[in-house]
Amino acid sequence: MRTGSLLLALLALLAAAMLVAAGCTTTPPTNQTNNTTATTPAGNGTPFVTPSVNVTTNGTPNVTAPSLTNVTWQWNAIQNATGANVTVVSAPQNYTITFTNATQYSFKADCNVGGGTYSKNGTTITIQPGVSTLIFCGNQSLDSVFLASLKNVTAYDISTPGKLVLTLNATGNKMVFSSASATPIVAAPFVNSTYRWVARSGSQSISVPSPDRYTIRFNANGTYALRADCNNGTGNFTVNATKVKINPANLTKTYCGDASLDKTYTAGLGQVTSYEIDASGRLVLIMVNPNERLTFTKVA
Repeated sequence: MRTGSLLLALLALLAAAMLVAAGCTTTPPTNQTNNTTATTPAGNGTPFVTPSVNVTTNGTPNVTAPSLTNVTWQWNAIQNATGANVTVVSAPQNYTITFTNATQYSFKADCNVGGGTYSKNGTTITIQPGVSTLIFCGNQSLDSVFLASLKNVTAYDISTPGKLVLTLNATGNKMVFSSASATPIVAAPFVNSTYRWVARSGSQSISVPSPDRYTIRFNANGTYALRADCNNGTGNFTVNATKVKINPANLTKTYCGDASLDKTYTAGLGQVTSYEIDASGRLVLIMVNPNERLTFTKVA
């Protein structure tokens, strides 16, 4: 009997311990968040990290809205209401705006810097004219266009990651910016370098007498800066593998003389469909007829 009683007592204690242990496991509060962690795929020693998205226990993600403030926004272009480029900025890093807090901003306008105040309500925004240095940045500078446009901003849109769009009053034109830390949209071996035109081959065989007067620089944001003899301009381009399309540039229209190759140069660029880098490291732009080619050397 005594042995049986002891056995029953031990069983009772065991059951009680199990109940206590079960009681220690509780359901997390409904506002508790779960963060993902790094994992390693099977057969691959390189860990990957699932994006850290806070998710409540009812499955609703806690989404953080894109931020307007504390981001350096680089000016890429002015577009019209249909999305066509009106002005293309060949050096976006020289034209920036940073909304430093809820009411103040700073800017760089080519060789000038300054700052001011702004106010916003929803997606409506007003940028007050600021104080600025007053250095002359050259005839080709877009500093005055940049600052005049900022004064006419009425709304903003940051719904696309890494992109800021500022709408300009009733015209429907838009200033398009990208985050300075955003991934470049164009990756090709000739990007972020300046090239001089040295020759054309095909139906026309041309050895360019003054290559430094015919240059092009391709930027990682999809824009290019062009010199065509006495004229200068900017435009945009796209690359897909070895395919390339160079859209017409917004060029100055100075007469460069009867001997100038400016028209031949710009017309050839408009017919380019692909590219290659030859054995000498030269950039070769191939036209619709693959026998027609423009050859460039890289400016050191």
